[in-house]
Amino acid sequence: MRNPFLNRILSTAIFYIGWVICLREATVDHTYYGLLIVVSFLVYYLYQSTSRKADTLLLGSVLLIGPLSDILYAHLGLFHYHSLYHLHALVPPLWVFILWGLFAGNIHLFSWLKKRLWLSVFFGAVGGPMSYLSVVKLGGVIVLKPMSLTFFAIAGTWAVFFPAFLWLEEYLKRKFKT
Repeated sequence: MRNPFLNRILSTAIFYIGWVICLREATVDHTYYGLLIVVSFLVYYLYQSTSRKADTLLLGSVLLIGPLSDILYAHLGLFHYHSLYHLHALVPPLWVFILWGLFAGNIHLFSWLKKRLWLSVFFGAVGGPMSYLSVVKLGGVIVLKPMSLTFFAIAGTWAVFFPAFLWLEEYLKRKFKT
């Protein structure tokens, strides 16, 4: 499907459906449905991509860099993951990586922010903490420090990450232009 409008609608729908399913399943320690949905989405995303190499590198980069912030948050004692099946208290469970993959496959939805640095910083600083708030509300993590401190730390991270990921996507698309 090469219709950009329909691709955006489909990507947005899959993003929100995948997000909710991943988190709902994580609260009962069943991450397999979320994993299946997100892997299916990423296969579709890479299949319909006009720049597979750039999109694959972006996906890999986000899956490496993104969870590092979650490791940092856990190491700082900001929150604790709800999951019976993860290796260590400081290592994010599988569903965290699934959500980062879902985010990576949808960065293109925010392409309109690439030339608006301050707006992308603002959206990162607000949207990042709001996404973590949804994780808290659905029971995926338990906040261990004051909520304001935790969300301030997340806002600072996302104020940097979001524009950086947008820049990385644009850079990779230019570098591997087909």
